[in-house]
Amino acid sequence: MAEGSTTVTTAATLIIAANPGREELIIESDTALLWGISSSLAVTNGINLAANDSLVFSIDTRVYKGSVYGIVASGTAHVHYVEILRQ
Repeated sequence: MAEGSTTVTTAATLIIAANPGREELIIESDTALLWGISSSLAVTNGINLAANDSLVFSIDTRVYKGSVYGIVASGTAHVHYVEILRQ
C-alpha cells in the first residue's frame, strides 16, 4: 500500500504516476477539481470531482493502472490518495 498527497494547481498536475502493480486507487480532494489521464488535461476537458468526494478505481482485472492528473480553474486543491498494490 502507498499513500501520498499533492497540491493541484491551475496547470495539469500529476496526482499519481502509472503503476502496473496497482489493484485499487482511491483519490480524494478538499476542493472541486477536474481529473484526467493525460498531461494535456485542461479545465475544458477534465472530468469533475466534487469537493470532499472520492474517485475510486476498484479491484478488478481491468482497473486503470496509468497516471492520473488533476487541475483546478483557480486556486489550489489538496489531494490525497491511497494505492493498493498487488502482493
